[in-house]
Amino acid sequence: MNHKHVTAVIVTYNRLDWLKQCLMSVKNQTRKPDRILVIDNASTDGTDKYFETEKDDQVTYIRKIQNTGGAGGFNYGLRKAVELGTDYEWIMDDDTIPTQTALEELLVSDERLQGNWSFLASNVRWQDNTPAVMNQLQTSDTWATHVDKGVIEVQSGTFVSILVKTQLVKQIGLPISDFFIWGDDTEYTLRLAQIQPGYFVSNSIVIHEIMVNERNDIISENNKLRLKRYFYSMRNSFYIARREGKGGIYFIKKVILSFSLIKNTKKYKWRKFSILYKGLFAGMFFNPKIEKVE
Repeated sequence: MNHKHVTAVIVTYNRLDWLKQCLMSVKNQTRKPDRILVIDNASTDGTDKYFETEKDDQVTYIRKIQNTGGAGGFNYGLRKAVELGTDYEWIMDDDTIPTQTALEELLVSDERLQGNWSFLASNVRWQDNTPAVMNQLQTSDTWATHVDKGVIEVQSGTFVSILVKTQLVKQIGLPISDFFIWGDDTEYTLRLAQIQPGYFVSNSIVIHEIMVNERNDIISENNKLRLKRYFYSMRNSFYIARREGKGGIYFIKKVILSFSLIKNTKKYKWRKFSILYKGLFAGMFFNPKIEKVE
């Protein structure tokens, strides 16, 4: 196997216990990354103190001065990885627990595909080894092109263990930091897939340590503190739909959703209704900048 320099990019915010598990799993890979970058989005849970006392030559820890969301963290992390010099970036959230051969299997697929890919997405499972619902990917029309190589062509991926190439990062730019949260991984991998196909790698298995195995859903959401996140979901998804030429269809679907929300929601009904339409309205005019890196 040709040796490619791989930098693991992990973004964290106030989840030190999960981050420790993530780091341990990344360090214990059968094919270890050549560098590990931890981007801390200004955590307040003692993450900085932990890295002050736990010096580790394998890990480069960078603390941001403010929380710029997952999108801002991955934007910054990819930029730093490219600037430091690397061939591939292995991207993940801090609640990603890779199994021992996760990176090795991504690189095996790289060789089988002879480098003809834009991103390679791991097989994301939940704690009980069932598929992680929020990380299930939509297949492309040509999904079966390389099934003999153990991969399935997909339209987009998530930042719960994907491999990307510095060459393409320089070509298409960085994840959009203005997204803040939700949708930044979908947008970025859709952009990558315009250059070359992206693939799901079934043998590269990671565990997503989320509390419940379900999709984010504004109708069933009962956590008042999480409701404001759906503004970003609506705005960012509408921007993506507009860019993909599907803005009209997306808008109609969300109007229908709003009536379903009024009918079926028991808690925070009108707050949710307001968030939905504020997000949709913002999405009509949202034209974020795509930053480049050399």
